[in-house]
Amino acid sequence: MFWQYLIYHYIMYFDYAQYKQSLKFSLRSNYKQRGSAPIILVLISLVIIFGSGYFYLNYKNNPPNFIPPPDKQKDSLETYTNKDLGFKFEYSKKNLVVKEDSEEEFNKRGNGEFRKNFTAYVAYPPADNLGAVVVLEKEDNFETNPFTLWVFNNPNKLDIEQFYENYWYYPFVWGDYTARRDDVAPKGEATISGQLAQYGIVTYQPGSPKFIYLASSEKMYLFRIIGEEGEKILQTVKVVENIGGCFVAGCSNQLCVDEEEKDIVTTCEFREEYECYKDALCERQKDGGCGWTQTKDLLECIEQKRGSE
Repeated sequence: MFWQYLIYHYIMYFDYAQYKQSLKFSLRSNYKQRGSAPIILVLISLVIIFGSGYFYLNYKNNPPNFIPPPDKQKDSLETYTNKDLGFKFEYSKKNLVVKEDSEEEFNKRGNGEFRKNFTAYVAYPPADNLGAVVVLEKEDNFETNPFTLWVFNNPNKLDIEQFYENYWYYPFVWGDYTARRDDVAPKGEATISGQLAQYGIVTYQPGSPKFIYLASSEKMYLFRIIGEEGEKILQTVKVVENIGGCFVAGCSNQLCVDEEEKDIVTTCEFREEYECYKDALCERQKDGGCGWTQTKDLLECIEQKRGSE
């Protein structure tokens, strides 16, 4: 570290023009008076010695602060999969949490019976809700959380315009027959999971949420997106009508993966613990992903095999 510091200061304070002029003078003088060469060498040596001593003491008393560049750590992502409703997405597990929601819970938070109120006001009930998921920030604010997804039954396969005409953005926006209804209608186009969707922005609600409708088979997906974080999650959404089962994969049959990864190519190496997976259960886990079910027998077998290696 000291020699790096010394070289740095030598380069910073080195005056090449002055050095060149001194060298010419030294050579000219040496040519005329050869006897002065030893004196010049002695002077140069003294400058080097005293200069080194000065830099050493300065470095010792005032060591430079070498600050390493910050690590570029990729924000770790978690995948949420809902097999029953047929979708999955990624979110940052660092500052977000996923909670499954329902119409009943929504009513509790709003202190009302929104389905009943809708039916009484419009004279017909809203579409049947199949389930809902919300992505919340740490403060659990359901009013301005970045990502919300409600899934409705759509047995008559209404298109987006027809669905909005009947139900607005129930349960978030409904019952408005004024011109504002047309202003927030889903007229913008978007692509979700390779499928065409339509959206409208409700500027008079907190966070100016973007409501997006996506029709898929006999379901209608209603997304409520607020802010940049919500947009990031939306870009990862995959709507799959039938999320397949789990498959054993890998050269040694050591992996348990989704159908889309069943042809994965791995290195062919054998470990004793791979024998344990022959009797293990490869299935979808609580987080929605595929994996080996961590039974007591499997864990004991792996520990035993690793100990014998």
